[in-house]
Amino acid sequence: MKEAKRAATGLCLVLALSACGGNGSDSSQTTVGSPPDRSAVSPTPPGGPASSAANNAPSATADAAPVASSDADPSAASNVPPGPSEPAPGITSETGLDTAPQQTAADETQCYTLKDATPPASSITANVTLFPARGAAQVVDYRVLGDPKSAGFCYANYRRALIGLPALEPQARLAEAAQNHTDYMLLRRTAGHNETPGPGFTGATPDDRIQKLYPTNFTGEVLVHVSQRIPRLNAQPRLPSNDMMVAELIHAPFHRMGLFGSFRSGGTGYAQDITQPVEGGTRGDFYQTINLADALEIGSDSQLLAYPYDGQADVPTSWTNNEYPNPAPGHAGETLGYSVSVQSFSHVLRLAVTSFTLTDASGKDVPCLKVDSSSAGFGSELRGSAICTPIKPLAARTTYVVSLKGTLGTRPVNLTWRFTTR
Repeated sequence: MKEAKRAATGLCLVLALSACGGNGSDSSQTTVGSPPDRSAVSPTPPGGPASSAANNAPSATADAAPVASSDADPSAASNVPPGPSEPAPGITSETGLDTAPQQTAADETQCYTLKDATPPASSITANVTLFPARGAAQVVDYRVLGDPKSAGFCYANYRRALIGLPALEPQARLAEAAQNHTDYMLLRRTAGHNETPGPGFTGATPDDRIQKLYPTNFTGEVLVHVSQRIPRLNAQPRLPSNDMMVAELIHAPFHRMGLFGSFRSGGTGYAQDITQPVEGGTRGDFYQTINLADALEIGSDSQLLAYPYDGQADVPTSWTNNEYPNPAPGHAGETLGYSVSVQSFSHVLRLAVTSFTLTDASGKDVPCLKVDSSSAGFGSELRGSAICTPIKPLAARTTYVVSLKGTLGTRPVNLTWRFTTR
């Protein structure tokens, strides 16, 4: 397994349930999704009985393959099981945490400014077009908030604002469901979307937990776990940045598409334990969950949402592929070029890709691994979406051109856009 090191912190970032060993320096493992647990999302727009496909959805693509389900029963909101057990000594959850100092920090809920809040146009055209991003010219003054719970949720909304989506509206009951599951993961020392009866149990699946507290027609969940080991006793493990955990979700394309899904509401939970003595050092575990709900009408059947978006200029050159589902089969655990994703706003239209390419500033083709609805092992998980992952890290401060051809339903797709790396 290859490691992705950050020189300043010695972090080893792993986006799956797999270990990443240290080399004497501080090391960290990030968990996003897990092979035995694919029930992260239960997109349930009204219209029919629940399908087993919802229980086999990827661990973050909330909008990749919506499945019909009956409306939630409002009476279910009163049937709430007991909450999680109290955290053990040295374990904290929600706010008031010993967190990493930020270059700019603020104890508030807004971390960016919209210069123009007018929503992008959602027009229907004969040919497929890109959903217009607001971009960095309209979304300004980003700052990292003073605690990971608020910082992560606001970072997700910041990235949604950049691509033209509305912010997730915070809902207390969704936050309660997210916090319950986050506390469960910390208490049970696990990372995944399903729960089993016992201490901390509040519902077997994300949809179960959300519907009991917040009846809705559309649900999803993304989560991340960071485990950090410092080879010193009585050390204080810290996140390098309060928004780091959700930033990793954006880097992982399936989880990115979940956070960029057609959801109106959200809520987040956070928990940590930074006092665990281990052989020769100290271990810290950090968990964050974002619950998503309420179908949002945005975009049109003739639009695709792209990320990186057209004109984006802060794109990382690489990421470590340990996401599950694996967007680059055959390259698990490797440091690859930054993935390009496109997703439809439609819950039923199929995106059939005939060509998905990436070229550099000189016009040279960049080898890129494509997965879409026709790729083996994905099925409905990528019905209206596609991902192209460069096999090697991209060059810094370089402009790349993306070309996508195919069909979305019966409409032709012939799109070109550009982005620039950091």
